[in-house]
Formats: sequence, C-alpha cells, structure tokens
Amino acid sequence: MNGHVLQLVADAGWITKGVLVTLMGFSVATWAVIFFKWRAFRGVLGDNASFVEAYRRNEALDALAGTPGLPSDRGLGFVFHDGMEKVRRHGGGGFTADWLSSLERRLRGTIREEVNNQERYLGVLATTANVAPFIGLFGTVWGIISAFQDIAAQGSASIAAVAPGVAEALVATAAGLFAAIPAVVAYNYYINQVRAQAALMETFAIEFVDLVSEARHTGG
Repeated sequence: MNGHVLQLVADAGWITKGVLVTLMGFSVATWAVIFFKWRAFRGVLGDNASFVEAYRRNEALDALAGTPGLPSDRGLGFVFHDGMEKVRRHGGGGFTADWLSSLERRLRGTIREEVNNQERYLGVLATTANVAPFIGLFGTVWGIISAFQDIAAQGSASIAAVAPGVAEALVATAAGLFAAIPAVVAYNYYINQVRAQAALMETFAIEFVDLVSEARHTGG
C-alpha cells in the first residue's frame, strides 16, 4: 500500500515538472513574439513617418511615386504602392465612378492584407494569456494532491509533510501567472497598435481615391 502511494507521489512530481516545462515554453514563446513585434511595429512607424514626410512634399501622385527610397513594403507606403499599381494599369479612358469604387475595394483588400501581416503571431500571445493560467491551475491541483498523498504516506499533517506538495502548487500558480500576465499586456498593446494603423491606412485610402479623382478632373 505504501509503495503504491509513493508511486503516486512520484507521478505527481513528474506531472508538476511537465507543467512547469510547458509554462516555460509558453513564456519563452511569448517574449520572443513581444520582441519580434516590437521591432516590426517600430519599423512600420518609421516607414510611415518617412512616407508622410514625402507625402507632404509632393502634391502630385506621380511625383510622390517617384520619390527615391519611398517605403512600399508595409504601412501607408504599401497601400499607396498597391493603389498606384491599379492606377497605372487603368490605361486611360477616364476614372469613372464605378472604377473609383473598384479602386476603393482594392485598397480595402490591401489594408486587410496589411492588417493580417501586422496581426501575425499575436495569436501566440492570446493563446498564452488564455491557456497558461489553466495549465498553472492544473499544476496547482496536482501539487495539492501531492500534499495530501504525503499526509497519507507519513500519517502526519505536519509542515514537513505537506510543504513539498504545497510548494509545487504555489510554484505552478506563479509560473502560470508569469507566462500569462506579460502575454495579456502585450496582446492588448499590440492589438491597439494594429487598430490604430488600420484606421490610419483607411483614412489615407480615402484621401488617395480623392486625389485620383481630382487628378482626373484637373488633367494631372
């Protein structure tokens, strides 16, 4: 009987270790995403600043498109570059209302594509924020089970008997929170950044369509 109880205790210890390793993996993935997205958004903000500076200096779309070093891989520059591609493929004949509506749809699709790129890997943060506390709770439950098994094995409820199991439970709880809290904070911060960028791109898309329409009427 005692041997069976000790085996259960050993199994509980390994389960707790597995929980801690799992939570460590979530924590490492979370911080990797945090630093990766920090660099990515810093790059987007830098490209947008460069694009806005060039945009203010050039009223004509063709002049803006010809600006040396104009960012075109992400953010506002990406939307502008895609819109200009459609304008160049138009081939003349006037920008009708239907064509301008088509341009608006094209830009909305481009914005969705850029938003999807900016949201990439944020699912890791969301998953960690939602799952890590429950994994920690699972480890906590096994730690409490281990404490009761120690009581049964030793026939005593002394601190020495229950301390190892309680320690396992507390460590698992702390590990779950350590992984989840940064993930929650980072996810909320970055998702707000994505929304801000989406609003900025949508505003620029409206201005771009207006500029194309004005260029048609002025012959530019």
